[in-house]
Amino acid sequence: MTTVWPNLFVVGAAKAGTTSLYHYLSQHPDIYMSPIKEPHFFSKIQPKQRYMALSGCVNIQDAAVYLDLFKPQQQAVVGEASPSYLWDAQAPERIQQVSPDAKIVIMLREPTSRAYSHYLNEVRAGLEKRPFLQALQADLSTQSAGWGISPLYVALGQYSEQVQRYLDRFEAVHVVFFEEFIKDVEGHLREIFAFLAVDPSYAATIEPEVQNGYAIAPHPVGKFLVGTPWVRNLARLLLAQRWRSQLKWLVLKKAPKPTMDEQARALLQEIYRSEFERLPQVLGRALPWQAS
Repeated sequence: MTTVWPNLFVVGAAKAGTTSLYHYLSQHPDIYMSPIKEPHFFSKIQPKQRYMALSGCVNIQDAAVYLDLFKPQQQAVVGEASPSYLWDAQAPERIQQVSPDAKIVIMLREPTSRAYSHYLNEVRAGLEKRPFLQALQADLSTQSAGWGISPLYVALGQYSEQVQRYLDRFEAVHVVFFEEFIKDVEGHLREIFAFLAVDPSYAATIEPEVQNGYAIAPHPVGKFLVGTPWVRNLARLLLAQRWRSQLKWLVLKKAPKPTMDEQARALLQEIYRSEFERLPQVLGRALPWQAS
């Protein structure tokens, strides 16, 4: 039997709408998306056990196991969505070696707000206890950076070099800005479907929904369930995905997002100033964000 590798990769960025896009793509009849959204196969990550337990991270290392995710399927477009692929410097080359004609979709979010959204997600998962400014400072000073090893709050927003790696290796790269996407989901889905050479009119049938909106566990019991590794592992072992999702929203309640610490904001804006200058040159288009 001929080995069939995916020909679509949604490569990130993290906390930039890739989960929502994965679900929208999965609804198109001509697109098959991996049942595991983030296999992380091409980034070869080695996350810590606590991170895997609390985040639900999967790191598939075996090629046969990875390829089994895409069987059986009859669709012309076969894909997956692992945000570590944008950060990992070797992922583009690894993808190109097995799927040189792959189409790449990249979603970018204003990097300061991306970092803060990432931080809040880590807090909710029980992976982060520090104030945002302290967490950023520790992130910048770490000597052991890595996906699932350190937060990478800053590095995941340094887009220009990351995007350039894909532009250098692939003919078909489609970049979407999160802030524009959420304002016109149908319009952007039409563009993405057209990019993938599938019926763009199907976008009109897809109902937009927020997949990872901000939420907290207001009750101590909920905090225990969300932030305890063995509880999370047991739930994954005993409950199907749809039941876990329903249970999640019994424990978590949507809430207004806390205001970002201004010192942390200023630090990030200074770090990302060069990105606001270089990224438009890499993309050949203006950014929807303004540097402060």
